[in-house]
Amino acid sequence: MPDCLRVLFLRAPGSRSIVDVLYAEQEKDAFFAPDNWGGGHLLLGGENTFTLSPGIEYRADMGYCYNIQYRIEAMEISQVADLRYPDTQEAFVRVFCPGLDPQDPTSFLAILPTLVAPSLGGPEATSLIGSYLRTHGAQAARFRCGAVPPGAG
Repeated sequence: MPDCLRVLFLRAPGSRSIVDVLYAEQEKDAFFAPDNWGGGHLLLGGENTFTLSPGIEYRADMGYCYNIQYRIEAMEISQVADLRYPDTQEAFVRVFCPGLDPQDPTSFLAILPTLVAPSLGGPEATSLIGSYLRTHGAQAARFRCGAVPPGAG
């Protein structure tokens, strides 16, 4: 049975939240239906005022709690570019960002926002980098990470 991460989403009055996006997406693809992810539960409706931090007042007109199921699996994969290591970061900058100094640790930090951009499918840069790494023998394409797909677990 998968573990579960409980996430609370609040929406400020007049704004759009991730919950609005999920409900719009479930109309197009049943994969996004809340029941597939452990269920979404409405916690607040209407305008509410509350304090999460001392002295800071928040307003929300909707609050949903989602139980996001996940499973951790041990995997051994050869030929992986592990960006946790400074020597790999240096090589990464040298190959993919020739205009930056690979000896300067801030060079890798400068490109990190591009590598972790939340855009759907990732930025074009990561697709190109992934293709380059696979062409040169990286096997990380087999790595699975993320939420448990509907029906699993």
